[in-house]
Amino acid sequence: VSTDTELGGYVREFESRVRQDMDEIFTRLDDEQTERQLLAGRLNMLFRDRRLARDSTHLEPPEEAGGSA
Repeated sequence: VSTDTELGGYVREFESRVRQDMDEIFTRLDDEQTERQLLAGRLNMLFRDRRLARDSTHLEPPEEAGGSA
Protein backbone atom coordinates (compact mmCIF):
# COMPACT_ATOMS: atom_id res chain seq x y z
CA VAL A 1 0.00 0.00 0.00
CA SER A 2 2.83 2.44 0.80
CA THR A 3 4.36 1.82 -2.66
CA ASP A 4 1.05 2.78 -4.27
CA THR A 5 0.85 5.88 -2.08
CA GLU A 6 4.42 6.89 -2.97
CA LEU A 7 3.78 6.26 -6.64
CA GLY A 8 0.59 8.32 -6.48
CA GLY A 9 2.54 11.16 -4.87
CA TYR A 10 5.17 11.03 -7.61
CA VAL A 11 2.50 11.03 -10.30
CA ARG A 12 0.76 14.05 -8.75
CA GLU A 13 4.08 15.90 -8.45
CA PHE A 14 4.91 15.04 -12.07
CA GLU A 15 1.49 16.23 -13.26
CA SER A 16 1.93 19.46 -11.32
CA ARG A 17 5.36 20.11 -12.85
CA VAL A 18 4.11 19.35 -16.36
CA ARG A 19 1.16 21.69 -15.85
CA GLN A 20 3.47 24.47 -14.60
CA ASP A 21 5.84 23.94 -17.53
CA MET A 22 2.96 24.03 -20.02
CA ASP A 23 1.63 27.23 -18.44
CA GLU A 24 5.09 28.80 -18.73
CA ILE A 25 5.43 27.71 -22.37
CA PHE A 26 2.03 29.12 -23.31
CA THR A 27 2.78 32.36 -21.45
CA ARG A 28 6.04 32.75 -23.37
CA LEU A 29 4.29 32.02 -26.65
CA ASP A 30 1.64 34.64 -25.87
CA ASP A 31 4.36 37.17 -24.98
CA GLU A 32 6.20 36.47 -28.24
CA GLN A 33 3.01 36.77 -30.26
CA THR A 34 2.24 40.09 -28.58
CA GLU A 35 5.79 41.30 -29.27
CA ARG A 36 5.49 40.28 -32.93
CA GLN A 37 2.18 42.14 -33.21
CA LEU A 38 3.74 45.27 -31.71
CA LEU A 39 6.70 45.08 -34.08
CA ALA A 40 4.39 44.52 -37.05
CA GLY A 41 2.38 47.58 -36.03
CA ARG A 42 5.52 49.70 -35.77
CA LEU A 43 6.72 48.49 -39.15
CA ASN A 44 3.38 49.31 -40.74
CA MET A 45 3.50 52.77 -39.16
CA LEU A 46 6.98 53.35 -40.61
CA PHE A 47 5.79 52.36 -44.07
CA ARG A 48 2.77 54.66 -43.77
CA ASP A 49 4.99 57.53 -42.62
CA ARG A 50 7.38 56.86 -45.47
CA ARG A 51 4.58 56.88 -48.05
CA LEU A 52 3.10 60.01 -46.49
CA ALA A 53 6.46 61.80 -46.63
CA ARG A 54 6.96 60.72 -50.23
CA ASP A 55 3.46 61.79 -51.24
CA SER A 56 3.70 65.12 -49.41
CA THR A 57 6.81 66.10 -51.38
CA HIS A 58 4.72 65.89 -54.55
CA LEU A 59 2.17 68.30 -53.06
CA GLU A 60 4.63 71.10 -52.31
CA PRO A 61 4.91 73.75 -55.02
CA PRO A 62 8.33 73.86 -56.69
CA GLU A 63 10.53 76.73 -55.58
CA GLU A 64 11.32 79.35 -58.17
CA ALA A 65 14.81 78.99 -59.56
CA GLY A 66 15.51 82.70 -60.14
CA GLY A 67 14.04 84.06 -56.93
CA SER A 68 13.72 87.84 -56.62
CA ALA A 69 15.87 89.58 -54.07
